[in-house]
Amino acid sequence: MSGNSTAVPAVDPQSRGTVAKIANRMKRSMAREELSDVAFTVGRDHDEPRIFRAHKYILSVSSDVFNAMFNGGLAENGADPIETPDVFPEAFANMLSFVYTDAMDGLKLDNVYQTLYCGERYDITQLVEACCTFLASKLNGTNWLTYYEKAKLWGAEKAMQACLEFVDRSSELVFLSVHFENIPHETLMMILQRDTLTTDENTIYLAVERWAAAACARANMERSPENRRQTLGAALYLIRFPLLRDAQLLDGPAKTGLLQQDELWDICQYKHATVKPPLSFPTAPRQCVMHQIGAFCFKDREEIFVRNRQFWFPAHVTGISAPNVAYVSTCSGKSGVVAPEKLIRAADYLKRGQRVWVGRGCCALPTVYGSLRRPGVHTVRLAGKERGKPFADLSLCDWDLDAWKAANRAAL
Repeated sequence: MSGNSTAVPAVDPQSRGTVAKIANRMKRSMAREELSDVAFTVGRDHDEPRIFRAHKYILSVSSDVFNAMFNGGLAENGADPIETPDVFPEAFANMLSFVYTDAMDGLKLDNVYQTLYCGERYDITQLVEACCTFLASKLNGTNWLTYYEKAKLWGAEKAMQACLEFVDRSSELVFLSVHFENIPHETLMMILQRDTLTTDENTIYLAVERWAAAACARANMERSPENRRQTLGAALYLIRFPLLRDAQLLDGPAKTGLLQQDELWDICQYKHATVKPPLSFPTAPRQCVMHQIGAFCFKDREEIFVRNRQFWFPAHVTGISAPNVAYVSTCSGKSGVVAPEKLIRAADYLKRGQRVWVGRGCCALPTVYGSLRRPGVHTVRLAGKERGKPFADLSLCDWDLDAWKAANRAAL
């Protein structure tokens, strides 16, 4: 092998007789240069080029691009090694490792975008998804913007989407971070347009106020209401001011001057008057606003059941009236405050006598014996005894009991 060629370290020869896993056998195949039938010179545009050897068959079954390169109309005519100047060697090594073994030990934040580009160049969808999953696992309130901007530079739409989904999941962390003040205006617009943010509108408004003040400081402008409105531009009209409570509206944009008097008057009319004027601001709630109530986190207007004495009534969460106390509306139109121990998600609600499976692979078919012991824990009858089981251990059974007995007669 030449001095600048690259190969994965060979597996210990003493273990060859005991190698059983396909991944290990594939790793051995990748490491043995004498069995390869194609070579690539990689990275001439970026760094010292490196030579990689591989097997046409394995590459062809992993990628339509490689299949066309070796077997179709684009087949290389005796070109060996194949020049691949625009791909980084480290990324190409990760791609080969993934194609052969479904693993990428060399994948890091420093090379994830190069590897993702390599996956897109050769149309290896699973590699692209693996890179995005890796990226999503490394994002935090400090670095998400850096990797979002890098994804834009690389044109990596799936990586951009992974960063935006992080913003959705961790909206409060993102908006409260000091790094929010430094995001570009285009990115600010994109975030404010999202319906899937999981924080309240007042937190969003306060973050935008900080962003506008920081933008004025960067431009050496006075932080006057007019200048802050100017720096925000169209982003101002993506804040859902009608969703703010009256106190938040008066203590916030009314006091800081971000909203003009006629805009404030229209918002107040919209919130309280019978005839509502048209507004320049969005009025629909964001779809994924979450309410932390006790140990549970409910989506805004999520369907729930509320306990009143021995009975459970359908309702939906509309807000928080105090820490750990929900404000709910029932389907009959009544509203009130409810403690968290009296709430349960609709998906977690089972009717009395509902047949369920308990656990995994269990041959018993018990029934829900009574109401909830506490939110998320049902009382079931197993072998004649009552036991509390978490909802996560239960699954609905749509089978007829007689049909189930007939299908499992041998086990019984």
